[in-house]
Amino acid sequence: MIPLSVEMKKWVEKEKKSFYAILKKALKIKKEQVLIISDYGEGERVLAPMIGYGYYYAALQKKLNVGLLFQKPKKGFMFVDEHILRAMESLQKESVIVIAVSNKLGRFGEEKSFRSFCRERGHRFISATGLGDLQKTHFDLFLQCMNVNYKVMKKKGM
Repeated sequence: MIPLSVEMKKWVEKEKKSFYAILKKALKIKKEQVLIISDYGEGERVLAPMIGYGYYYAALQKKLNVGLLFQKPKKGFMFVDEHILRAMESLQKESVIVIAVSNKLGRFGEEKSFRSFCRERGHRFISATGLGDLQKTHFDLFLQCMNVNYKVMKKKGM
């Protein structure tokens, strides 16, 4: 179940081109399996599920093989929910993972990190963590910050 009102879903859906542009530019997405992981947010602080749903909706519109999963917000010492862990472990190699969470994704166990998991399996990923401090009114501004021109950034950075 998507933890957003109909009004908020429509607000996010209007930005599907921006979300798809980010997937295409940042991840060079083609037809890989896409797993989007978010959380429910808390009170008015629902930017994380808004971002997660935005990626999901954009991927659906482009007919990508996409899944969207939610869990309770996590802090650094907490473990990722079991259904999230199972979904990640069942992903095909070289898939795409999108993380949009209020604080942290959660721990995988004592030894493995999310980054090492992705490296081992050849997954590409983007993540937006720590969104729990932002209210839904920051959605448009946050989206502008996410949708950067990577060619210009690369030229300036080299």
